[in-house]
Amino acid sequence: MAITLGGLGSGLDTNQIISQLMQVERLPLQRLDTQRTQFQAQARAWTEMSTQLTALRGTADALKTPATALITKPTSTDPLRVAVSGGLSAATGSTTFRVTSLATAHQVSSVGFTGTSSVVGAGTFTVTAGTASLGATAAQAQAGLAAGVHTLVVTQASSGAAVTGSTLSLPYTPQVGSNVLTAQLAGGVTATATLDASATYSTLDELAVALTAAFGGGAVARADGGHLVVSSETEGSASALTLSGSAVASLGLGASTAAGQDAVLTLDGTSQTVTDFSGPIDVGGVLALTAKGLRAGTGTVGVVRTTDPATTLADLASSVNSLPGVAGASAIDTGSSSSPARLVLTARDTGTAGRLTLSAVGFSGLPDSFSALRAAQDATVVLGDPAGPNPLIVRRSSNTITDLVPGVTVTLTRADPATDVTVAVNRDTESMATKYKAMIDNANALLDSVAKNTRYDLGTRSGGPLVGDSRARDLSPRLYSVFYASTGSGSLSSLSAIGIGTSREGRFTFDA
Repeated sequence: MAITLGGLGSGLDTNQIISQLMQVERLPLQRLDTQRTQFQAQARAWTEMSTQLTALRGTADALKTPATALITKPTSTDPLRVAVSGGLSAATGSTTFRVTSLATAHQVSSVGFTGTSSVVGAGTFTVTAGTASLGATAAQAQAGLAAGVHTLVVTQASSGAAVTGSTLSLPYTPQVGSNVLTAQLAGGVTATATLDASATYSTLDELAVALTAAFGGGAVARADGGHLVVSSETEGSASALTLSGSAVASLGLGASTAAGQDAVLTLDGTSQTVTDFSGPIDVGGVLALTAKGLRAGTGTVGVVRTTDPATTLADLASSVNSLPGVAGASAIDTGSSSSPARLVLTARDTGTAGRLTLSAVGFSGLPDSFSALRAAQDATVVLGDPAGPNPLIVRRSSNTITDLVPGVTVTLTRADPATDVTVAVNRDTESMATKYKAMIDNANALLDSVAKNTRYDLGTRSGGPLVGDSRARDLSPRLYSVFYASTGSGSLSSLSAIGIGTSREGRFTFDA
């Protein structure tokens, strides 16, 4: 039961007095609660506008440089033959060409077997990728080379002994008595070329071809920048060349003596110099290379060693596949009636740079004999008239080309030597308009947020949480000033030049 104090006969309502006194005591707390509510509303308002401003900045940043604002888009007149991508900041323009060949991966096959479980036995299997581009025609791992993948790098290319002539007047007609050129080579070997005194050579290339054919081996000739160059076929410092004969002077060569240049290579980081290419090259005592000369570049050597005499064709394929980045191997049953199984190896990389060399040594059931199923081939693109005097031929090891059209990735999918394909780069007005509209939408969202939070309603005598806050009120005019500002003196010195304006209601508009 509630206890009430009636005033003890005084007639006073002490309960009401106490209640009113308590209400008076609560007034400061109520004011604090009201202030807290106001502060929270103001904080939410500032957070809202800050979020809008951050979004606006993000869309504006995407337009502040030509690379991001002036978006370009590549197109192909024949996407079935040539696909294109990228080009977001590529220079506008077009390039026309023909795809005469696609890059293909080298693929080779072993002899036939009765099945994929046929026993090949124990032995050493060497597969290389890229060494053919270095000039090596064969590679065989020796006992000291561990199973696994090894890296062969030629840091200095070899060259034959070469003599470069002076500028030769064309056309060139050899005269009887001055049409013989003799090349004295290393080891006392000579090669003599006798030019046809009745012939006339209009170009250096024609003359070089005739000389090379007349030498019949040992020495070769080529044209190089308006000069005739005669060199030994063998390379390295062990090669030598001395020219003599009645044609020396008329060919502008002089009775010169030259020596070749050695190659420098590394196998897994260990360097050595190669001076002689007359026989197999002993690389560190662990790898035998066959090459007439070496070119700068990098190749990969994969070695599989099997010690189990029960190793099958399928086992060997699995072991080759464990060598990363060299070749893919499969033991395939073709289903033919006679010896249907084959070991098929496919280069990981397309083009001549990925060409394979194979060696199988010591296997009781696997002959060291392989045939090409598909040749390694580079992608070839021709710019200009293929039948014209000066077509430009571009060769790449991959069907994906990034340096044919600047800033655009070109993917070749079908060859057609008779069909022109044009890759064009134009302004992507649709994407550009999308970016500008996003910026305008964010700017208007910020204006709406400022208006909502600073508005005062005379009818209800109430306002937003930031009414009277000069910092909040200044946001809108400052935003307008930024959008109306002019920069530079070009045709696009203001946003109005690209269709940005304001409506009667003060909102930003964009006329794409």
